[in-house]
Amino acid sequence: ERKRLEVLKRRQERELQQMVAYEVTRKELLDKQQKRVDEMEKRTQELARQRQENEIARMNKQRDIELQKAREERENERRARIMAEERYKHEKKMQAAKAEEERLLKRKAFQEDIERRRKADEARRETEAILAAQAEEVRQRKLEMEKRDVERVKRMAVEARQRAELNAEKRKKADARITSALEQNAELLRRKRSAYEAREAEAATRKKELDEIRAKEEVRKREEEIRKEKERHDKYAAALETEEMRKAAIKARAEEKERMLAELYAQRKKEHDLKKVEQEFQLKLRLDKVDSIQKTSLYGRQQLLEKIMGEYDKTRSMMRERMDLQEQRKMANMHASLQRHAMTQVMDSLRFTKNVNSLAGGGGGVNINDLLSRTRPATAM
Repeated sequence: ERKRLEVLKRRQERELQQMVAYEVTRKELLDKQQKRVDEMEKRTQELARQRQENEIARMNKQRDIELQKAREERENERRARIMAEERYKHEKKMQAAKAEEERLLKRKAFQEDIERRRKADEARRETEAILAAQAEEVRQRKLEMEKRDVERVKRMAVEARQRAELNAEKRKKADARITSALEQNAELLRRKRSAYEAREAEAATRKKELDEIRAKEEVRKREEEIRKEKERHDKYAAALETEEMRKAAIKARAEEKERMLAELYAQRKKEHDLKKVEQEFQLKLRLDKVDSIQKTSLYGRQQLLEKIMGEYDKTRSMMRERMDLQEQRKMANMHASLQRHAMTQVMDSLRFTKNVNSLAGGGGGVNINDLLSRTRPATAM
């Protein structure tokens, strides 16, 4: 039984050594892999940061270009508007000057017509005066003169009518030229106003497009921020879930230890009760044998008593040794179970240990007892 316990103990130690060596090797590989992953993630984050900075710089430069372009367009539009206003004022001034010139021409023509009429009246009055003065002189030629006067009057009437018609035609043409000029000016103003309104509409459309581009960019930035916030939240939730799983595992191991201790206590109580029953049975057996011995002869009883006592002592010694071995086996099993539980905690702690080489002893190996002694305070919890 002792040899079997020694073999069991050595096998458990070898298994623990193998488990620790495996976990140390696995931890080293995981640390190297995690280091490479961290370096790759760091490089990835650096590249992403650089790309983001370049993108931000590009966007800022593009925005500055767009703003400069918009400022230049506004300046050009302002200059064009000023030039259009100046041209409008100049044309309006020219139109006013032309209208004033037309008005002066019409006034001059009217005054000339009045002057002609006045001269005609004066000539007629002079003629009448001459005729009146010469009435006596030309009385003899009255018929001829009257005839001549009638013809002259007719001719003058025709000429006056022709002059009036000619002046009316000139006035009509002048009015037509004025009306045409006014209509042309109105059409020119309408075209300029239409062109100005078209430019204003185009500028409003361009501004609307720029506003839409900026709005889309703002939406994209907000969506990117929401996505990053979700990633941070998911990582935090995953970390919380991992922590909860670790706490649950620790709690499960603690409950398992409590259960094992409860089973050990129940087993010990059962063994104690069994031992008590065996003792009562042995006492009754002894009393029965003593009673039977009393019925035999004294010598025979003495020999039988010695034989019975010797067998009893031998049996009791064997039973005690057997019970000790059983107790040692139970303690060894319990110790092995506690060691496995402690090693599980050690293996879990190895997964979070940064320096795995610190677990090794002076010779580069791993001391199981030293490793387990580090976990005893946690095991006793």
